[in-house]
Amino acid sequence: KQSLTEKISAAYLMGSFNLGQLSVLGGVRVERTQTKGEGARNIITPQEAALRAAFVGPLTEAEIIRRTTAQFSGRQTATGEYRNVFPGLHFKFEPIRGLIGRASYSSNVGRPNIGTLIPSTTVNVDLQTVSSSNPSLKAQYANNFDLGAEYYFEPVGMVSAGVFLKEMKDFIFTQGGILIPAGPDNGFGGDYAG
Repeated sequence: KQSLTEKISAAYLMGSFNLGQLSVLGGVRVERTQTKGEGARNIITPQEAALRAAFVGPLTEAEIIRRTTAQFSGRQTATGEYRNVFPGLHFKFEPIRGLIGRASYSSNVGRPNIGTLIPSTTVNVDLQTVSSSNPSLKAQYANNFDLGAEYYFEPVGMVSAGVFLKEMKDFIFTQGGILIPAGPDNGFGGDYAG
């Protein structure tokens, strides 16, 4: 059984005003995200490996159930929480009829894949490897800057140009080849050191 609950609470505030040829729109969104997940721990312990090696004869239904239960019955739960503030500011300037300039700043979030938030650990004792999800994974963020100009022709037609910049932080990626340190705060309750 796997489960994940994600709760996002948000509040918004927005306002705009015009100063002749310039219009300004600004706002802010505040979000609080809480996650709680439960998943399986997949491990064949040295004791279970010895039982499997000692088993003689064809696999019976009872033995298959026993093996599956021994390997997948470990459970783990994890929670996560984070708060975000997303401001935005947008300018529109029309110095002459048909020519519009735009400038804007906004921020946004990219949330982790749900599969990475459900607690899941697979341990291979023989190969000395551990693969684990990250239920505490936070979202990735971006600051977006945009500049653009548009000119509208009569009766129909338009020419436009624009540039943008996206600054990302806390980028989500998969990492491998890490040696698990010793100690109770190693991410695995002190297990799997080395």
